Amino acid sequence: MNFRLMFPEIFQLSVDDKCLLAHELWSDVQQSLPTRIPQEILDELSRRREELLANPSIGLTIEQVKAKVAAKWLAIAAYRCEVGGVPTDSLDIQVRIFDQPTEKHVENALRSEEATNYSNEKNEIVVWPLAEILAIEEYKEPSDGEELIGFIAGTSEINDWVKPSY
Repeated sequence: MNFRLMFPEIFQLSVDDKCLLAHELWSDVQQSLPTRIPQEILDELSRRREELLANPSIGLTIEQVKAKVAAKWLAIAAYRCEVGGVPTDSLDIQVRIFDQPTEKHVENALRSEEATNYSNEKNEIVVWPLAEILAIEEYKEPSDGEELIGFIAGTSEINDWVKPSY
């Protein structure tokens, strides 16, 4: 439906009058909407409420719901440098934050990213593919002085993390 052709005079109105018209139209739409919630929805809400009252452990607190909705994850990932297709001993250990619903979603996001690549000053292709996901932890608001990131590893363990797989 082309309102510009059907009602050209509307498009000649001032901005204030267009806003007033939009308000009037919206009020009319609101009055046309059903004001009653269908009985089957009310019945289902009642059934769920009774079920929750009978077995509170099946429900979540508002704090738990907020935590699930606002799930954030910290991931520690190691990227190994390759120059001209040859692995080097350079590592990039990154701590990254993700707004994903689950740990598996974070892992999938990391594994599906394209490797950073560019040409260096010798015109060689430099690529930083993901070598290893070292950790994925749910992020919670830290308290004062709390350690955010830390890990203890021997050099042989770090070498195992980033060994080329070919």
